[in-house]
Amino acid sequence: MAHPGWLFHTGSDCYHGHRVIFTGMVLRDEQLKQYYDTAVYRFMINCCAADALPLAIAVDSDQAGAFANDQWVQVDGIFWIMLA
Repeated sequence: MAHPGWLFHTGSDCYHGHRVIFTGMVLRDEQLKQYYDTAVYRFMINCCAADALPLAIAVDSDQAGAFANDQWVQVDGIFWIMLA
């Protein structure tokens, strides 16, 4: 699987409809609820913590509620691009 930084720099449309595996931390926030109630995120660091960029994907799963905020998880599923 490609490194998440590669996905960030090349665009995510090349993954649309394909199986992806993404490891990150669970995030639940009221602002997310208009789309999905759970996201999985991690940070891309090129040089040091000062240049860290968050990378996140929305998760649509009935199992997501079983995990706590900031818990590390691995998501395995089909990547879909949803335009707001």
